[in-house]
Amino acid sequence: MAGVTIMPTNVSFSRIQVREETVAAVASGYYDTVLRWNGKMHPVGTWANLDASNNGLIDTVGTNTPGAPGPFSAGDFLWAIPQSYRIAGSTGAGTPYSTGNHVQIMGGSSGREGTSKEGASRVRAP
Repeated sequence: MAGVTIMPTNVSFSRIQVREETVAAVASGYYDTVLRWNGKMHPVGTWANLDASNNGLIDTVGTNTPGAPGPFSAGDFLWAIPQSYRIAGSTGAGTPYSTGNHVQIMGGSSGREGTSKEGASRVRAP
């Protein structure tokens, strides 16, 4: 990705803050026709601090419980979420460093859906 710095995972980033930026979703099938999520905006996140082991982030990826309504059908949903960092305690918009792809896929009429983001995933059914 041109102009984006990928941070190494073997370095402590405890002196920076990170956040997710805004982006419009691209949705088809169920996520577009039933949930009307095509073009849904991902909100700008709050700045989060990391500890010395780069922990401290909690993500609530996926549809909120009790889940999405039927009737179910195949569909795809993508938020290609820009991610930024800044020096802890500073102000400003920060610097983009990566994109976190939030992907949801519903396979068909059973309502079984898979959600993934940055190596984490879950599958659930209504």
